[in-house]
Amino acid sequence: MLLALPALSVGLFSDDYALIGYLEHRFAYNPPWWDLYRFAPNDAGSLRAMRDSGYLPWWSAPRLGLHLVRPLPSALLALDHALFGHGALGWHVHSLLWYAVLLVSVVALFRRVLAPATASLASLVFAVSGVNVFPYAWPSARYGLLVAAFSAIGIAAHVRARRDAWTPGRWLAPAALLAAMLCGEGALGGVAFAVAYDLFGPAGEGARRIAERVRRALPLALMALAYLVTYALIGGGARDSGGYLSPLSDPAGFLSVAATRFPVLLANALLGIPAEASTLGFATALAVAGVVATALFALLWRACAPLAEDDERAAVGWLTVGVLASIATGVGGFPGARELIVANLGIAPIVAIVLRHGFEAGPLALVRRASASGLVLTQLVFGPLVQLANIAGMSTAARGTEAVAGAIVREIHGSSRAFLLVSSDPMVAMYAPAMLAVEGYGRPDCWGWISGSPHDVTIARTASSSFSLRLAHGAFLRTSFEQLFRDPRLPFSVGDTFPICGASVRIASVEAGLPARLEVTADGDLDAPTTPWLAWDAGQLKSVVFPPVGQESTIHWAVGPSGAF
Repeated sequence: MLLALPALSVGLFSDDYALIGYLEHRFAYNPPWWDLYRFAPNDAGSLRAMRDSGYLPWWSAPRLGLHLVRPLPSALLALDHALFGHGALGWHVHSLLWYAVLLVSVVALFRRVLAPATASLASLVFAVSGVNVFPYAWPSARYGLLVAAFSAIGIAAHVRARRDAWTPGRWLAPAALLAAMLCGEGALGGVAFAVAYDLFGPAGEGARRIAERVRRALPLALMALAYLVTYALIGGGARDSGGYLSPLSDPAGFLSVAATRFPVLLANALLGIPAEASTLGFATALAVAGVVATALFALLWRACAPLAEDDERAAVGWLTVGVLASIATGVGGFPGARELIVANLGIAPIVAIVLRHGFEAGPLALVRRASASGLVLTQLVFGPLVQLANIAGMSTAARGTEAVAGAIVREIHGSSRAFLLVSSDPMVAMYAPAMLAVEGYGRPDCWGWISGSPHDVTIARTASSSFSLRLAHGAFLRTSFEQLFRDPRLPFSVGDTFPICGASVRIASVEAGLPARLEVTADGDLDAPTTPWLAWDAGQLKSVVFPPVGQESTIHWAVGPSGAF
């Protein structure tokens, strides 16, 4: 908890402004308070209007769907808004209270399945893990705390009910896991741990036969199936997004990204390398690192296994199944360490068991001790540093977003519309305008984001009211945040035209189905002061000075306030 206290200084951050804007009906589309994570309506007409007005970028898929069903976190955010308004300190204190609940629940779970000393070590590994920071430091990601806390309570109650015939556990376990499902999709990982315990855990009285194990696991498995069916029936999941993919609506796409994202998450779990780095172009390298790290960890466990107690080996078996299933439930989400918080209910105890026996005397002692030392470094040293570094990075990005919002106000001079010609950082392109809307500083009624590619951009002036845009390298829409709004498997064609804020964007050439050159036509002289054209240039937001007709100019890419994009 002391390690988490610096999160109180982060303030509101990125999606927080969008969710507050929904609650205050600030945008063209505002979901209800119990469904704040429905980011796109299941309505082609509304999507088109949102795209034309700049609420969504022009390249958004015409049938974009992004509905994450999280009613309990939505309700708690609405409560924060009712109690604290825009006072971020109250929101963060609320998150830290849930974090305390999670930590207490985790300690109780680990003491239920491990020896006391190992449970203490596992609790430490969990508490200092870098995967915790976004859920406790970012109010919009608080759902991760709730999912993990209710999952830990449910798994602990389930284990006690099975092992000790504890009658209250028979209703507490499914009730807690159901509460987790009301908080987020990661709850399927919590159910997976409980089912794995029934199928592969200590047999217990009356559960030695396979048929009996399956019978015991069936109720929770059916509950998970009912959740998935209900989720689909109410329109939950993603459609036509390259960032979020649903196994229900797009199984082929889900499996395609899983091949990379699964080992990326393993690299995060074992090496402490934040999965967010995969969105910066390092996905393949991280996936390879994840495969290698997993293989080496498996070898380390094999060397430690003869030294472990029988109950520890049994725990590693069913916990591993739960970890793999839990990670699988998170690969459809936008890549991030926060997807591992439920999986860490199994990763932390497995790591603790390995650490306890990795330094013991016996066969392969030198190899085990060297490998276990590396594990101490990645789990107990890097973890706290990652937490503190991420908190500092979020604070910097939040203050940078505030500065950009102020620059927008200064540059647009009260105009009802503005165009952002170039910015690859969502803090500039998405969240600064959302902040303006929430804080009442006068967000333009229409905000036209033209390019989000992290490359130098060449502007060629073709007429007084038009210009073309091309990148120094490759095509547009190749990066993670651009593809968040459109699956790259949905190709563009030359001549496709998109209206936005009174202007139009036309696809002039394509490369492998992606736009390679854009033609932008305004409804007036580009040099007239009536409509602001802005760009992220040399580390700040500036008004664009267009070249004379027939000439070109270049805007050089620079990293934005996030420090990464």
